[in-house]
Amino acid sequence: MKQFRISGASTNIKLLITFFLLCMALAYVVALINVYDKTQFTYNGTAVHYVGDEDEMIFPKEFPEMVEISHPHLLGMSMMFLLLCSIFVFSSASALLKRIIVIFSFGSIILDLGSAWLIRYVASQFAILMILAGVIMAICFLVMFLIPLKDMWLIKKET
Repeated sequence: MKQFRISGASTNIKLLITFFLLCMALAYVVALINVYDKTQFTYNGTAVHYVGDEDEMIFPKEFPEMVEISHPHLLGMSMMFLLLCSIFVFSSASALLKRIIVIFSFGSIILDLGSAWLIRYVASQFAILMILAGVIMAICFLVMFLIPLKDMWLIKKET
């Protein structure tokens, strides 16, 4: 039995997937703007966001706020990456790349959210883990965004 590939999908399915990917990309860019606003994409900014800074009158995140942030982010990010991975597995990428991207996508979610707790309650040095998780997540997102688009619009339909 031949495996379905998105390159062979109907135009309607390709449009559906394309607009979904574009909306996810827009959401991701807005999320990055939010992160930049809070941390300036720096190690110190990331640590201060969670542990606070007395000189700057920035208060540390309290337990209820950590839960309030973690719960919807865990749910939302998991669902977003589930959908992206579900599209990506039908791309022309190799089986190995598909496995790596799926594992790294969900691993980066766990590291990203877990590192927030580690920064707040263990040591601010875990900010580097959060930054690393964010970089891995962004790379995975880009791969899962670009390869399906290439497959749908630049590869001839398989018969």
